[in-house]
Amino acid sequence: MFDTIVVTQPTGGTNLETIADILRAGDVTTIDIAAAYATESGVDPLVETLQAELGGAWATTPKRWVVAFDYLRTQPSAADRLAGLPRSEVRIQDAAAVLL
Repeated sequence: MFDTIVVTQPTGGTNLETIADILRAGDVTTIDIAAAYATESGVDPLVETLQAELGGAWATTPKRWVVAFDYLRTQPSAADRLAGLPRSEVRIQDAAAVLL
């Protein structure tokens, strides 16, 4: 149905509601999400929504995440959690700067 949907601010609802709406629209074959930062408190509801809306396709749907560590807002444990999800890959924006 959709090739690419871009979610930006401001929207009519939360980003999580928009993601759920996209998943409900059907036939999602990959998840690609770029976010400024990731926290444990944000990962929990995101994972719950993805599992609920993807149903049986949860484990087989490829997931790619791009997060940044600017201003130390991303929690490493949240990035690790995203990386540990089934068929999941995390990329760090400007990773070379983080490794210095």
